[in-house]
Amino acid sequence: MVVGKTFPFCDIARAVDAGVEYVGENRVQEAEDKYTNPDRPFHLHLIGHLQSNKARRVPGVFSCVQSIDSVRIARALDQAIASDESRVAESIEIMLQLNVSHESTKFGFTDESELRRALDTILTLKHVRATGLMAIGPFTDDESAIRAAFRAAFACFSTVRESRVTDQFCRLSIGMSDDFELAIEEGSTFVRIGSAILGRRAR
Repeated sequence: MVVGKTFPFCDIARAVDAGVEYVGENRVQEAEDKYTNPDRPFHLHLIGHLQSNKARRVPGVFSCVQSIDSVRIARALDQAIASDESRVAESIEIMLQLNVSHESTKFGFTDESELRRALDTILTLKHVRATGLMAIGPFTDDESAIRAAFRAAFACFSTVRESRVTDQFCRLSIGMSDDFELAIEEGSTFVRIGSAILGRRAR
């Protein structure tokens, strides 16, 4: 996945032309402004924190929200689709965010037990499809700490996948530009790459 945060659409288009199939954006407003054509040759994922009051703006823009960090947000998305007559037959892919580094600046479920309790409810919702987990590694140069966080994410992902009812639960989104190689070694199926593909951000 290429992360388009702050990059213009022309940069994203070049990446897509080179074969990128997934694009991630951190903010709903930026995605609405940048991707005005609904017919896209790529899947657009929201990877940043989603506020409940913006959930109604997600359907029709994003195909997946990787950053679901509460039952409340999942319900808001479900209700946003259910209340729209033009989309009532649709569903949206979601992934649950796990705070593996236990940093107060990060969002996400704090442990496997909390995540499982949330998933019990989320799996009953009609218009959202839980397909995996997302996590952000710790902000450190300590490779052992990064690897430990990714291993914790993979362990949680594996046990939940083995015990849950749906074959769709198969995605583990960990790893960014500075640590994606470690993430792949530790079982990532999705890496979220911005500057390593598009270059240094101007802001």
